[in-house]
Amino acid sequence: MRLANPLSHQTRVEDFHLQAVKHARHTQTCERINSVTISRRRYPRYDAGMPHPSWNDNYASGEPLPWDTGTPDPMLVEMIESRAIVPGRTLEVGCGTGTNATYLAQHGFEVVGVDISSLAVEKARANAHARCRFETVDFLSDAPPGGPFQFVFDRGCFHTFDEDHERARFAENVAAALVDGGTWLSLIGSTEGPPREVGPPRRSAREVMNAIEPALEIL
Repeated sequence: MRLANPLSHQTRVEDFHLQAVKHARHTQTCERINSVTISRRRYPRYDAGMPHPSWNDNYASGEPLPWDTGTPDPMLVEMIESRAIVPGRTLEVGCGTGTNATYLAQHGFEVVGVDISSLAVEKARANAHARCRFETVDFLSDAPPGGPFQFVFDRGCFHTFDEDHERARFAENVAAALVDGGTWLSLIGSTEGPPREVGPPRRSAREVMNAIEPALEIL
């Protein structure tokens, strides 16, 4: 595992983004946990300790959803515009109503978006106007269609799983969906900084490493 680009712990960190790559062989490990690529971010208000909801109920409620902003995620935009990620066959896990998938398609990516909410998928299909393929998939249980992929993206999907074995299964399934040398970009709520009452689920660097390291190399 290779970890790079640490930020000073004097800066309050709201969350971090993680890049992991699949190699044909994985032999190197590292115990340092303070060097995961980190970037400062802000999130809309919602209850941090809420139980796992019915995702369809969320989309049917008509209430504003903190993860469904209608604009592409700034971190994803930065990675694409800097060409740190280049166009290729792409999977978005937890695609919601398709904002990020549509952005990627507009920039030359061939995108399959999957979400456990059938209502979200219906909205994504309507919003994307056939630029992407969207399917209802439980990513922990079922393989996504259209693989393998050069790039996998999730914006706060991995971190919603509370159990260690669920996060490990998620990482294993990402690895199974990627070609050798493929990249996974995941935006993850971080335990860095003081306690807070609102924001996304929070995961420590060690929790993330323990889930991902057996299957992928963290960049």
